[in-house]
Amino acid sequence: MNLIPEKAGKTPNYWCTWHTQNFSGITEPLESMSPALFEGDQGAKSARSRLNQEALFGECGWADFFPEIRRDLYLMLDDGWDVPYGVHPDENLGKFGSLELSEDRFPSFSGTPAGRLQKLNSRVQEKGWKGIGLWIAAQEADESIPQKEYWKQRMEWCRDAGISYWKVDWGRHAHDLSFRRMLTELASETYPDLLIEHAYNCGPVNGFRVSEKGSIETGRFEQWEDYAEKSLALREFSQVFRSYDVTAQLGTASTVDRLSVLLGHNLQGLVNCEDEPYLAAGLGCANGIMRSPKLLEIPGLDYDPHHIRHKLLESIRAVRWQRIAPAFAGTPLHVSGTILTDSWHFRPGETWMSACIGRTIRQSAPAALSRNMPLPLVSGQKDLPFVVCSKTPDHVVSAAILPRTFDHEEGVCPDTSVELCFDCLPRMVGLFGNCFSWRLRFPKRSSSLQVWAQDIARQTPQNISAGVRWEENTCVIPGSLIRQLCLTDDKEDLSSPGAAVYFSEP
Repeated sequence: MNLIPEKAGKTPNYWCTWHTQNFSGITEPLESMSPALFEGDQGAKSARSRLNQEALFGECGWADFFPEIRRDLYLMLDDGWDVPYGVHPDENLGKFGSLELSEDRFPSFSGTPAGRLQKLNSRVQEKGWKGIGLWIAAQEADESIPQKEYWKQRMEWCRDAGISYWKVDWGRHAHDLSFRRMLTELASETYPDLLIEHAYNCGPVNGFRVSEKGSIETGRFEQWEDYAEKSLALREFSQVFRSYDVTAQLGTASTVDRLSVLLGHNLQGLVNCEDEPYLAAGLGCANGIMRSPKLLEIPGLDYDPHHIRHKLLESIRAVRWQRIAPAFAGTPLHVSGTILTDSWHFRPGETWMSACIGRTIRQSAPAALSRNMPLPLVSGQKDLPFVVCSKTPDHVVSAAILPRTFDHEEGVCPDTSVELCFDCLPRMVGLFGNCFSWRLRFPKRSSSLQVWAQDIARQTPQNISAGVRWEENTCVIPGSLIRQLCLTDDKEDLSSPGAAVYFSEP
């Protein structure tokens, strides 16, 4: 018996090249590199230079990543794939948005624009991926062609190449909702299988602004200029909406706060919450994975404070779980009235956002979110974690405990207990993260049930009935039991546990 299907899931998850473009494939001596090289536009220039066919298909190339879940994922080519080397928006803005595979970056893929894309897509599919996805600049590289004609042609190229995912990002029309709506509507007419992912581009810190006195102010996403309002307006017609960039240090708090707005209003369309795998699994969002085994340790550069390069199993579990509990749209969102605040004092080499360096930045978010089920009940001694949970339309429940960040320390909150309340027996439950205990409360006493659990990254469940206890109608699963179940032989992997729990009649 395997609780996790072998068939690929339907959620439009992807692995994105951008983080690996930034922090791998560096040929210069690492000890001689200044942290300033990774800040702002300078860092983006270096990242573009590393996207090419050798990076993808060379020895131990990027196309060899994530063999366990490749068939579930698009391989998303990020910024740089359709411009020659040395082309950057500060001097060559108009060259972005061609959607023509760069010949000097990908010399082995010759032919027409559609033919080159088709050859590349086929090569990636041969490696076991769902196919390639494409980062798209929100602008035309040739403004002499009528706008709709321009984009219709490029959609037809992708249709002929079998490419079915666009990640539409910055560009001259980035904040133009009418342009983005046009793309979505044109795709539905020209190439209905093409998924258009939109985002309302914003900075990585919610509420970020520089006051008249020069100090940095931060706040809540909902109150940050018009970002929330415009994001919701864009979500109304987006097939997928990306919650957008965050800092590595405060990304969980920033993203939870954005989702507390973006998942409200019962809007249709999915939300992609980028590289927050357990948050995606717990709330029914799509994954935009960026971590990889190729990320380098660079002296003087602490770009990965939570060591996500050593937490690949978290992404594997989140994506495999969505074979059972796919990302979904609509359904009621419940938001806790308790607000938690994380903080980080940024030092040189810790962020590409220069304005944060030398300052303590705070990000606040609701303590808990839930979709289509009651809010989780969270208890503990102090510094409680963020907790999210959801129930799919076919009664699969997911819940995740997300660590806090307290200025250069990650708070794992080991004494936390989380209680989930069910209105009926769920088809299955996914439990993600570290805690003291999970308490699963049923509408009536169910102690006769057998309890099975499986590390979502593995193939075989275990009967854990002897290790749980029943308190009336509540099944209490010790966190230590889930951690033991998810132990791995890979001593370098630091992932928090993620297990599927199944109840059966004896």
